[in-house]
Amino acid sequence: NAVCHGRSQASQFQRKSANTLFVGDVQEALARLQRRGIALSNFVVNFGAADGECGSYEDWNADPANCLVMEGAAGLLVEGNPELRQLLLNKFGERSDVVLSLEYLSLSNVSTMLRRHIEQTPAFSYSPDLLKVDLDHSDCLFTEEAVSTI
Repeated sequence: NAVCHGRSQASQFQRKSANTLFVGDVQEALARLQRRGIALSNFVVNFGAADGECGSYEDWNADPANCLVMEGAAGLLVEGNPELRQLLLNKFGERSDVVLSLEYLSLSNVSTMLRRHIEQTPAFSYSPDLLKVDLDHSDCLFTEEAVSTI
């Protein structure tokens, strides 16, 4: 339960900003894993995909998971805000390796939803390269539930 209690190990990394994990940080971390011989899945899970944009580190919508999907990674993108649904459909609706879950996510169905999509989508894996959680509430609890599944 180290994710929700105290500082996680991830929060101890030096970053360019105290509040933002930059796309370059994620890309560098993935490149380091590859250099060490760790196979990547080319799959990301994004709880809180917002408008689907990559954004820059100064933008409200800076999102390394969206950036990876825009660069070709398969992705499960979850977004509950109905005002953003059409933007996500326009951006990713034609991709067979991207699943849009355009409804509010409840803590009680995180594991079931993850398993269902991973098992039904050939490009998905139980070992995503990135799990990003930004739901504006209970992020820690959703992260714990997702990590128990993947």
